[in-house]
Amino acid sequence: MLSIVRVLRFVLLSALAMAANAYAGAEDAPAQGMKQIGHQIAMLGGSMHAMAGFCGGYSSTELAEMKQQQKQQAMAVGFSAKEFDQAFEAGKSKTEARWDTASSQQQRSACLDLKKQFGGRGL
Repeated sequence: MLSIVRVLRFVLLSALAMAANAYAGAEDAPAQGMKQIGHQIAMLGGSMHAMAGFCGGYSSTELAEMKQQQKQQAMAVGFSAKEFDQAFEAGKSKTEARWDTASSQQQRSACLDLKKQFGGRGL
């Protein structure tokens, strides 16, 4: 089973690579490519939100603020609020399902990895 941290890292790197490609040829970048970036941002946001819920480190207010910022970023590349909410929930649900099938050791390990990457705070 892939670790949750690796999955999140892959999604983030994919979104960043797509963004770099889109901005490299910004005038030629199709709208669909920008929508895909918005989708990746939303999916990653949902996954991070779920992990923060499992691993702690943020209040519900902070999580809501981060979600709103992510929504604004996605909307800046042409993603609608509805599309963001759907993709965010899909990412969150997917991570929750993976979490439910992970062993307690895998869960602890994922949280420790995240805390290392984010300065001891979790996400």
